[in-house]
Amino acid sequence: MATGTYNFYGTNVQFYDYQGVGIEKWGYLGGGDIDTSGIINSINAEVDLLLAIIQSKDQTGQPIHSASQRLDMFQELILNWNDKVSDLGTHKDYWASKVECCGWSPFRNCLNKCGHSRKEINAIYDTIYSIKYSYQYKLQSLINALEQEQLNLENDINNQGLVAVANFQIAEANNLLLAVQLNELEVREQNVEKNIRNYIFPILAVVIIAIMYYRAFIKK
Repeated sequence: MATGTYNFYGTNVQFYDYQGVGIEKWGYLGGGDIDTSGIINSINAEVDLLLAIIQSKDQTGQPIHSASQRLDMFQELILNWNDKVSDLGTHKDYWASKVECCGWSPFRNCLNKCGHSRKEINAIYDTIYSIKYSYQYKLQSLINALEQEQLNLENDINNQGLVAVANFQIAEANNLLLAVQLNELEVREQNVEKNIRNYIFPILAVVIIAIMYYRAFIKK
């Protein structure tokens, strides 16, 4: 469900854009339920196309872009991903605060107190978790492509000076992957807390009330 387009070295690339709708509406661009699978498919297709552009070859099997050009393109891709990771972290923090606001009580009116229904808050937060997992997968694809580029440069006597650039970019991509992994663990921990609040606490409350009722009215 791509919602935006940008130009990458002469090719129009579609992507899922949640920046222009306001953080409070994220995930609900068209209204209704969130199309999580559509968002994930859009992310995967975007990265696959970008890597295909960078690594494209002519009819003789030779790279269309020079080694220097490919590294420039990789750098632009890394900067793009840095923005994506940063933006998604902002959204994660916002919706984590909504999960906290909504709390564990099934009787709390989250729509009035937190600006969103419990269903909406949970759906968006769960989608963020899915997207972070997809980001890990696609960042690993980027790292693999960079490592292959580095290997090619090491075997090319005409481009030995670019090996250091490739190494630096690999380090940048790994740092991004680490940032996503740390955030993903944080999201997972908050999801556990959310499930405890939404399910375990209410069940315990019902059990306690049942026990109190039994002792007060039945066990006499």
